[in-house]
Amino acid sequence: MIELHPEFLTKNGKKFAVLPYEEFLKIQELLEETQIIENSHIMSMKKQKFNSIKLRRSPIINLSPKIVTRRQHYPI
Repeated sequence: MIELHPEFLTKNGKKFAVLPYEEFLKIQELLEETQIIENSHIMSMKKQKFNSIKLRRSPIINLSPKIVTRRQHYPI
């Protein structure tokens, strides 16, 4: 846990908390680390979900050209 030393100000009826710059940077760093961990967890969950899906076998399609004779093409 970070020990904070805020200074409380009021301006135009609004309340503000001002932190020393070093404390601000530490909080910013911790938030970024939390976001990285959260993104890593989300990616891990997506990967697990993707790996758990059973892929269906697609039917085999014969792509060889069909030979068409004149008689088949133009019936007499």
